[in-house]
This record gives sequence, C-alpha cells and structure tokens, in this order.
Amino acid sequence: MTYQDTVIKCVQLKKSYGKHAVFAGLNFELQGERIHGLVGANAAGKTTLLRIIAGQIPHEGLMEIFGEPSFDNQKVMDRTVLVGIDAPLPQSWSPRKLFAFAACRYPRWDQKRCEELIEIFEIPLTKRYSSLSRGQKSAVGIVMAFAARCELTLLDEPYLGLDVYKRKAFYQELRHEQEQHPRTFILSTHHLNEAAGLFDELLILRNGAIADSGAAEDIAESVVELMGTTTAIDLALSELNVEVIMQKTVSGVTKALVRATRNEVARIGELHGIRVQRVTLEQAVFTEAHDV
Repeated sequence: MTYQDTVIKCVQLKKSYGKHAVFAGLNFELQGERIHGLVGANAAGKTTLLRIIAGQIPHEGLMEIFGEPSFDNQKVMDRTVLVGIDAPLPQSWSPRKLFAFAACRYPRWDQKRCEELIEIFEIPLTKRYSSLSRGQKSAVGIVMAFAARCELTLLDEPYLGLDVYKRKAFYQELRHEQEQHPRTFILSTHHLNEAAGLFDELLILRNGAIADSGAAEDIAESVVELMGTTTAIDLALSELNVEVIMQKTVSGVTKALVRATRNEVARIGELHGIRVQRVTLEQAVFTEAHDV
C-alpha cells in the first residue's frame, strides 16, 4: 500500500449516544503513508472517530479501512493499533507483561524497537499499570504504537502527562518512524504549536462535521488577519469578496480574520493602509474548529 491509496473511506457516518448525535453524516477519505492531524474542540468527536476507525464501536454508514468494513473485523484490527490514555489495558499487568502480550498480538511487532523506546521514555517494567503516573501510562502506549509497526497507527492525544522533554522525544520518534518505516498515522492533538511541522494533512472536526481538511500548509495559508482603523477595515471588506470569520474593535483598532490568501487581499490592504499578515497554523485551525 502506498501514499496514492485510500486507506480510510468514510461515507455518511452516523453515531449517537442515546439522544446525542456525535456524527450525523460524516464524509472524508484519507490516503496512506502520511501523518494526518485530527483536531477539534473538546467533545468534537475525535476519540469516537478513532475508535470507529479502529473497529471498536458500531456505527451507521460506511467506514472502510483497507477496503474492508472496520467494525469488529479481524483483517482490519490486525493491521491497526489505537493508543491513548484511556485505552482499556489490564490494570494489574506490568508494562513488561503488556509488551509481551502486544508482541503476540501484532504480527509486525519489533522487539528491538520496543526495547529502544523503553529506554528513551524510562518506563518502569515491573510496576502494576494502575500504579504508573499519567505520563508513564502515555509512554507505554507510545511504545506499543511504534513497536507494533501497524500499517494504520492511531494516536489519541498520546502525550498526556509527559513532560516537555519526553513530548519532544515523542515527536522526534514519530518522525523517525515515518522516515524509516512509512505508514499511516492519525494523531489527535490540541498541541498544534508543537506538532505543526509533523503533519502532512489535517482533518478538522467541528460540531460533529468536517470543518476543513487538506494539506496543513494550505490550511495555514487560507486565513489572513487584517488590522487597521474601523473605517479602513470596513471599506476593505466591502471591496473584498471573502468570508469574514471574525471582526472585533478595541480602542478604535479593528482586527478581522478572513478566509483568503495573503495575495488576494494584499492590494486592497495597501490601498487602505491596512496591515495584512498570515496567521499561524494553530490560529487558522482554531478559527475552523471553534465558533469564533
């Protein structure tokens, strides 16, 4: 399977918990051998979506992984690993026993890589899993995810509880994994400022729907900030055929976020004496993922 192939195909996906609809008709496709970022506000459905992809929970609509329906499908589950702080691991087991089980569970398990990562993340092998700190539990999940070498690796905020040095190590090892053993990663994160350079593509969830998707660089360039006097901003916006995401005025200075490229608004900005600048990827995604 190569990057040209569609690894995940989702059509009219629906999932509800009681009367609460998490997804009411989700549609997207993701290609292989890329690092995909999954972002959105809290309760946007990121964990639910990852669990559906991993085949762990039933749903309505189509969710195909490697051309197969995902739910409870051994063909899919043997090629997929999902880790996160809420993974249902046996609390009485030690990390040593968990890794031994994973070595039997995943056909492409790399024991040498497992041992390297244990050293990097300083995991105590003999303690009960239940007695580990939040960060140590996250580290156990990271080791499993990377050593399993599954074609589809799902990471649900795997850095929770890690200190800044081990978060940096996680990002470095993720990059190393993709360089040495290319596969499809989906990383759910709130730390875009830290992880922005890793992503090939982003999938942005908002209110149970896809707010935007595409190359990270394209999304970052799709939102522009305008700043100037209220009169100048109003004149410029009246001449521009762009979507205004947010506009606010403080002490006579107005700031507006618009959906456009910098080149589209540069001429109008110069004409009216407005400062035009790109926003960071994190700012662009925030505007997509939240009602601003």
